[in-house]
Amino acid sequence: EPDALRSRLDAANLPVWADDRPLTLVILPPEPAPDLAAPAGGPAATAAEPVRSFRQLFQATAASRGIPVVLAPEPVAGSLAGADPLLDPDGAARAAGADLLLAGRPAPAGGPALFRWTLAREADRSEWQGDPVEGAHGLADRLAARYATAASSGRVLRLRITGVDSFDAYGRLQRYLRSMGLIQSADLKEVGGGQLVYEVAVRGDVNQLNDAFALRRVLEPVAAPVAGDYVYRLVTGTLPAGAEGL
Repeated sequence: EPDALRSRLDAANLPVWADDRPLTLVILPPEPAPDLAAPAGGPAATAAEPVRSFRQLFQATAASRGIPVVLAPEPVAGSLAGADPLLDPDGAARAAGADLLLAGRPAPAGGPALFRWTLAREADRSEWQGDPVEGAHGLADRLAARYATAASSGRVLRLRITGVDSFDAYGRLQRYLRSMGLIQSADLKEVGGGQLVYEVAVRGDVNQLNDAFALRRVLEPVAAPVAGDYVYRLVTGTLPAGAEGL
């Protein structure tokens, strides 16, 4: 039972990551020749036990860690490279319907199975080296460190949300807030002038809440706290996948 498991984790004050996890666009170089795909010194592939490709290894490891990813189409070996996606990681991710970009490129030394990984979102960069399995584990570890929260970190925040100028906008906002695993409850306290004020029980702090809002780009902070209220603006008429119909 998921609820029972979460209760045990909360009782032990262990971090829990909700189901609304960021989707990562993963860009990998072309696969090497088949004879280079096996690890150095490892057994040769057989018909009964084929060597899995870098893409398969990455996807399987990400799935085992509960990390949603989408792999960019495999580039054709020898084709001309286009613009570097790391120059505009947010644009590259959004074009694929993703939230973050992870680029794996051959490391300067270490063999064909060693990559230099770069996880990018806006001005944030994180880098490490490793094979595709280590690349997926590195992604999972970094995302969990940023988005998982413990029960003891919970607090109540007052959110003042502007731009709610219709019943449709209000309904969309309500569904969005209910879809967020970081938010345990959202009580509407004030209504007026196209603004709503909520008291929100959050697992985590305001920085983690802003990280979660930034992923979906539905609410964005627009001002410093006013009289203790954190101010946001409703910026889009669409909701992230999975939030409709809740």
